Amino acid sequence: MALSGLSYKLHPTTTALLNFSEEAIVVVIRDIEARQWYLAGASASARNLLELNDFQDWDPENIEPVDPIPFHELLEEASASDSGMKLTAKVGRQHFQLHLQSCPEGVLVKATTHQQGLTIDQQRVVLAMDSLYEGLWDWPDVSEEEMWWSDRYYGLLGYEPSALPPTAETIRSLVHPEDRARIRAFVVQHIEEGGSSSCDYRILTKDRGYRWFRARASVVRNEDGSTRVIGTISDIHEQYVMEQELRLTKERLELALDASNDTVWDYYDLNRDRLWLSDHICELLQIPLDQKPRSHDDLFKYIHPDDLDLARNCLEELFASGQDLAFECRLQCGDQWRWVSCVGRVVRDAHGHVSRAIGTISDIHNLKASQLQVEQTNERLEQRVQHRTQELEDVNSALREALKREAASSRELALNERRLRMLTDAVSSIIWTTDKAGNFVEPQPSWQNYTGQSETDAAGKGWHRMIHEDDAEHFLREWKESLSEVKAFASECRIWCNDTRRYRYFAVKALPLLRGEANVLEWVGSMTDVQAQKEHEKQLHNYARELQARNEYLQEFAYAASHDLREPLRKIQAYSNLFNEEFGEELPEEGTIYLENMQRAAGRMEKLIDDLLQYSRASTASFEPEQVDLQEILSEVCEVLEFTIRESEASIEIAELPSVPGQPTLLRQLFQNLISNALKYRRNEVRPQIEVSARTEVEPPEPGGSPKAWHVVSIRDNGIGFDPKHAERIFKPFRRLHTRQQYEGTGIGLAICRRIVERHRGRIEASGKPNAGSTFTIYLPAF
Repeated sequence: MALSGLSYKLHPTTTALLNFSEEAIVVVIRDIEARQWYLAGASASARNLLELNDFQDWDPENIEPVDPIPFHELLEEASASDSGMKLTAKVGRQHFQLHLQSCPEGVLVKATTHQQGLTIDQQRVVLAMDSLYEGLWDWPDVSEEEMWWSDRYYGLLGYEPSALPPTAETIRSLVHPEDRARIRAFVVQHIEEGGSSSCDYRILTKDRGYRWFRARASVVRNEDGSTRVIGTISDIHEQYVMEQELRLTKERLELALDASNDTVWDYYDLNRDRLWLSDHICELLQIPLDQKPRSHDDLFKYIHPDDLDLARNCLEELFASGQDLAFECRLQCGDQWRWVSCVGRVVRDAHGHVSRAIGTISDIHNLKASQLQVEQTNERLEQRVQHRTQELEDVNSALREALKREAASSRELALNERRLRMLTDAVSSIIWTTDKAGNFVEPQPSWQNYTGQSETDAAGKGWHRMIHEDDAEHFLREWKESLSEVKAFASECRIWCNDTRRYRYFAVKALPLLRGEANVLEWVGSMTDVQAQKEHEKQLHNYARELQARNEYLQEFAYAASHDLREPLRKIQAYSNLFNEEFGEELPEEGTIYLENMQRAAGRMEKLIDDLLQYSRASTASFEPEQVDLQEILSEVCEVLEFTIRESEASIEIAELPSVPGQPTLLRQLFQNLISNALKYRRNEVRPQIEVSARTEVEPPEPGGSPKAWHVVSIRDNGIGFDPKHAERIFKPFRRLHTRQQYEGTGIGLAICRRIVERHRGRIEASGKPNAGSTFTIYLPAF
C-alpha cells in the first residue's frame, strides 16, 4: 500500500489529522478534555510534513506540539486486509481506531474514539444507553442532511439499516403529513433557542403504519460555529392513545356534571376538615366563588336549623359504618330555602382505612314541590276514592238486601263493577311511544283501549285519525316541529273516546329519548284527560263575561241614578232657598227649624249620591295600571286639604314613599279619604298628628312558587281611635260608629278605600284603641 506524502482533512466530528509518508505515520490528535493537540510519529522529520495552515478549522498558534513518541509505543493493535488497514492507538487518555482505505484520490481516513478506552463510569453510560428502549440519533450539522441513527432507532421504525438512509430528508418523508408543518416550526425554533426540548409526532413505520413517537433533543454549538442536535426517540403510541381516551373520558364526565347541574364534593382531608366542592355550589347558594365553603362546618352554616342534626348524624354514620350516604335537607340559597339531595360514599386506602369521602349535592326543590302537589292530589284522590268507596259500600249493602228479595240482583252488581272500571279508566293517563319519525311501531294498549283503534289501524301515522278534525292541523303542525327540532312537545287536542262515543279534550306531552346529543331513539308521551278543566274554563269565561256585562250595567245605572236623583234634589234645594228668601221672615221659629232641617237633609242626600257614585267608580271604573309615585300623590292630597290642615293646626309627617303599579285617580281618592278621616276624627283640644310611612315586606314562597313582595304604607294618627272589635265593621258601607251630630259623613268613605285597594290586588287593615289613635295599613303589590 503506497502511503507517500499525503495529507487529508478529516470529518469535523473526528479528532485526528494524519500525514502519511514512507518513513512514518504521523498522527495529530486533539485531546478535548485537556484542550491540547498531541503530535505522534516515528521521526522528527515527519513533523515537517504537516501543513497545518491548510486546515482552516485548526489554529496553529494554539497547537502545543509534544516530543515525538515512537510509533510502536502508540500502536496497540493493527490489522490489514485488501480493503485497507485498521489501527488502534492510545494518545493521552483516549483510545482511537484509525481506518485507512485506498481510494482514487489517495487514502480515505476515518478516526473514531474507541470504546475500549472509556472509564468504568463511561462504559456504564454507554451500556445504559444501549439497553434503553429509546432510539438514539445524531444530526452533526443541521445545515447538512447526513444523520446517524442507532440500531434501536431502526428497530423502533421496523426497518433494516441498509433499507433506510439516515438523513433529515428521510425523516421528513416519514413524518405524517398533518404533523410536518408543526415539526418544521418546532425544529427551527428549537435550533434558534437552543437547550433541550421534546415534541410528539407520527412516523410511518414499516409494518404498523403511522405511530406516535416522542423525540427529545439537545442543541450543541460546535466550536467551528455549526450547530449539532442529538437526542432520542421513543414509541409512545399506546400511551398517547390511552391519554386521548382519558382526556375524552374526562371531558365526558365534565360535560355530564355541567349538564346535570349537580355539585360534586370531596371530603379529602378528614383530620383537618378540608372539603372541596365544584363551582356549581356557588350557583346553588347564590354566593361568589371566593366564598365557596372549604370545610363541612362552612357548608353546615347554610343548612336549615331543623335539618342540622340529620346532616351531622348521617355524616358520622358514613365514616363509622362505611355505608353509602343519602339524605335530604334544606339549604339557604339566596333569600329562600331550597331542598337538596346529598349522596356519597367513602374511599379506602390500601390498608382498608377510610381516607376520604366523595359524593354529589342535587337541587331537588322543584321535585319536592312536585311531590307535594302529587301528595295533595293523591290526598284528594284518596278522599274521592273513600267517598266513592263509601258509595260502593252503600250500593253493595243495598245489593245484599236486594239479594234477599230477588235473584236478579247479581246483574246490578256486575253493572256497578263495570261502572267502577270505566271510572278508573277515565281518570288514567294514556301512555304511548313512537319511533323517531313519530310512528306507532309497537302495540299501544292504553291508546287502543281508549280509542278502540286496532293495532293495525293505529300503526304508523294511523293514530292521527283519532284526533278531532278541527284540532288535527295545529296539533300535527306542532308535533312535526318538535320532531324536526328534537324538543319537548306539549299541546292540547280532542281525542275520540270509544266508550263514550265522543271526543274529549286531552293535554298531550312527549319527550325524546336521546342517545348522545341529537340521536333520537324514540318518543315517549302521555295524554291526560282535561275535559273537566276545559268545561270549567269555559264556565269561568262565561262568568267573567257575565260579570263584565253586569259591571257595565251597574256603571250605567250609577250614572243614570246619579243624574235622576240629583235633578229632584236640585229642585228641592232651589225651592227651599227661594222659599226661605221670600217667606223666611214670616215663618215662625219652629217653621224656620223645619226648613233648615230640610236643607241639611238635602245636602246630606247630595253628599250620599256623590259617595255612592265614587263607590261605584271604585268598583267598575276601567283599570289600566301605570307606575304611580305615592310621594307625589300625598303632596297633591295635602294641597287639596290645605284649608282643613291649617284650620286644625295638624302636623303631617310623610316619610319617603315608593312608586307602585296602579291607577293614579283611585290612589289619590284612597289617601284623600284616609287623611280626611284622620283630620275629622280628632280629639278635642288635641292638635292632630299624622304620620305616613312605608316599608317593603317579602313573604316566603310556597313550594315551587316565587316570593311575594309588598309595599306596606301606614297612616297613623292620634285621634279618637276605635274599639278593636270594630276593625272589620268600619270598612262596610253605611256602618258608622258615631252619630251624624257628632261627626258628619255618609259612612261609605272607608268602604271606598277597601274597594280601591282590592282593585289594586292588595289589602287594607285597621287597628286602634279608644282615645289612643288609629293606624290604617295598606298592602300594595311591589310588581
